[in-house]
Amino acid sequence: MKTIENRPGSFNQHDSLQVIREMIEVSQKKLKSDGILFIAWGWIAFTNYFFLNYLVGVSPLLKTLCNW
Repeated sequence: MKTIENRPGSFNQHDSLQVIREMIEVSQKKLKSDGILFIAWGWIAFTNYFFLNYLVGVSPLLKTLCNW
């Protein structure tokens, strides 16, 4: 079997592992910088569901006030 020589535009095993490591580092940095946004989005989604669906469905007073 012939071995594939390094041609411009092709990756060998070392190059591909280096690219994977760099992409993982970029993803980790992005997650660290935007982590507070994920937490804020989660709390907003939770409170939205809790107040609009659960409390209105459970509380008879809120049902009469909202007329849902």
